[in-house]
Amino acid sequence: MNEEHHFGKSLQKEGESGLEADAFYKRAPFNVKFIERYNRSTADDMVLQRQDIDLSLAFEDGRKYAVSEKFRAHDYNDLLLEIYSKYPETKGWIHKSNAERLAYFFPKRIFWIDKKALSVFCRQQLFPLIEQGAIERLLSQEANSLPVGLCLNDRIYNCILTQAFNKTGKDTWNTISISVPFQLLNDFKIRYQEFTL
Repeated sequence: MNEEHHFGKSLQKEGESGLEADAFYKRAPFNVKFIERYNRSTADDMVLQRQDIDLSLAFEDGRKYAVSEKFRAHDYNDLLLEIYSKYPETKGWIHKSNAERLAYFFPKRIFWIDKKALSVFCRQQLFPLIEQGAIERLLSQEANSLPVGLCLNDRIYNCILTQAFNKTGKDTWNTISISVPFQLLNDFKIRYQEFTL
């Protein structure tokens, strides 16, 4: 049965997770000098949020990155990529992202991913393979997920198409995402590092 996703609760959890993420950024190996979060609901912050930029990190050596953060409550050993934030009108964060890095948090580890390369790969190679028929099948069933096999460079990758039903007041919508194995990043040379929390 389709479970309702509570958007407000997700935002609250994201705020709490941000404090834990900051503690990670401040210690080795990152040792960031300065963290600026864009979660104050100001006009400037909202512009950055719409570009999928949650914060910026300034490092001791002068590097500075615009960062998108994603938090997963469970470690399914896959990367969940949002195709539509509001199906079918609004495309997901990967389409509009101007972030340079993706900080992808599980409870006990983080993946630090080249976001620009990931976005290009998803838009040009991965997402065009996801058939509209598969999304329609997902939406018409009782379950929240649908296994799909995607063929890239003559190799089949077992992925899972997912839906999340959202409700805020009278507004309802479905978010459509796909979870992909991390092996896909290796195979398509998308740079990332893994760190223990």
